[in-house]
Amino acid sequence: MTVLNASDPEIIDKSAALLRRGAVAVFPTDTVYGLGTIVTKENNKNIRKIFEIKKRSLKKPLSILMTLEMISEYIDASDIVITGLKELWPASITFIVNLKHSCLKKLSPYLNTSGNNTIACRVPPHDILLRIIENIGIPVIGTSANISGYKPSFVFANVFNDLSSKGIDLWIDQGTLPIKSPSTIIDITSPNEPKLLRQGDYKFTTFRS
Repeated sequence: MTVLNASDPEIIDKSAALLRRGAVAVFPTDTVYGLGTIVTKENNKNIRKIFEIKKRSLKKPLSILMTLEMISEYIDASDIVITGLKELWPASITFIVNLKHSCLKKLSPYLNTSGNNTIACRVPPHDILLRIIENIGIPVIGTSANISGYKPSFVFANVFNDLSSKGIDLWIDQGTLPIKSPSTIIDITSPNEPKLLRQGDYKFTTFRS
């Protein structure tokens, strides 16, 4: 187990090196503490471990976190939507999107076991986390660091007390995070009819045409 303070000047390189090798990590986000690992098919074992830690059903899809540069590589959408996403993100808003078929071969099937190519994804407005993902060069799972059915936490000590016995490889400690609402969730798999699934602080209307 590796515990790093978010103020460590080498936090980006140290964290990215571990995550690139498939480490399961707890990290701060723009909302609550998150639990994740890289999304590649080669990392299936540790992605399954995420479900085991959270006691989460394999039928419930996981969300992923990416950088702005990854949007065009992974998301299958019109030019208008891609441009809109790049203008909106980074933000505390999660979009359910279609993934490009060219990406599915390298992504773990555990991200969505329903067999379709949709995924919930976000570019989080959290500088440290974004820099880590950029350094890795691969999106990471970004589910909340809690047992399913329990409230997620803004306090590192609480998350550590709850999950430290679960075999998590990397912990990034940023103390107590600002208390915020969870991210807004919008389904844009049919972009002409976006569906609000959860209202957070971010108020989304639609993409400009």
